[in-house]
Amino acid sequence: MTTAPARGAAWRSLIALYFGLAVVLTAAHGYAVNYGPNQKLRQERHERLARGGGEAPWAYRVLSPAVSRATGAALAPALSRPEDRREVGYLLQRFGFTLAFFLMFHRIIEVWLPSAWALAGVAIAAALHGPASSHYWFQPDSPGDLALWAAAALLSLRGRGLWIAPLIALGALNRETAVFAAPIHLALVWGTEPRARSLGRTAALLACWALPTLALRAWIQPSGWAGGQGWSGALQENLGHTEWWLYALSFGGAWLWLPLRALPALPPPLKRLIFALIPYLGLVLVFGRLRELRLLLPLTLAFVPAALWTLRAQLEGEGTAVARP
Repeated sequence: MTTAPARGAAWRSLIALYFGLAVVLTAAHGYAVNYGPNQKLRQERHERLARGGGEAPWAYRVLSPAVSRATGAALAPALSRPEDRREVGYLLQRFGFTLAFFLMFHRIIEVWLPSAWALAGVAIAAALHGPASSHYWFQPDSPGDLALWAAAALLSLRGRGLWIAPLIALGALNRETAVFAAPIHLALVWGTEPRARSLGRTAALLACWALPTLALRAWIQPSGWAGGQGWSGALQENLGHTEWWLYALSFGGAWLWLPLRALPALPPPLKRLIFALIPYLGLVLVFGRLRELRLLLPLTLAFVPAALWTLRAQLEGEGTAVARP
């Protein structure tokens, strides 16, 4: 049995490891994207957002640019170039959210699997961050959205669902898909309490998302839709590029299809979590670009723990073992 001091020492080591992973992934993103070949485009979009305008949906995603501006202003004495103040502000956010996701994701996986398997799950998620940085140049809200989803899952598993309310309200200022914090919560608490209580709390979380979302749309008037096309154009673009589908499927690999093969045997909360995130795939298809693999990264929240649970059952000879609660 692991003692408390040993457990504490192990967690200090894990924090150091995840800190290092977050640093190197943030640095790699900085070289490839923040200081990549589209610096001028990044500056133009950032400045339009700072003026409260720009194209939809970026015009409604006000939180990350605002934090970047505040951070840049605080660092102005140490950073003389405006582009450094802007990009370091974004990179510090990326680092903080990435580290927070790793720590929370480890705790989430530990609900169903031993710590060594949780470490493996975080390592898989970290490895996927590299290809997830391809084919885009200004979407600073993605790491915050991923951290929000993880926070919603962890708080739900620990019976602290009300704490999600302020997080989902803040998340709505950052990205529309913050709304998935609500179905994530419902999937993980369903059956652990009276259904009316679960549904009522989920409805309250949806209201906490809807109020700032609608307020932003009443306040901000975008100059048009990004890329000059709406949802139909994005859908046609996705359907017309076979190579994008192959790229996305290669990204998903075993961590997506492995749990689907063993879906009936999964622990019920994990199974519900997978179903809760299926609509997100539809949104990616209609509003996103499949070649932007960052859009698929949030699916790791459900599919990586499910894949590891399935793999452990197979390695230990349990086959289609009865799911644990």
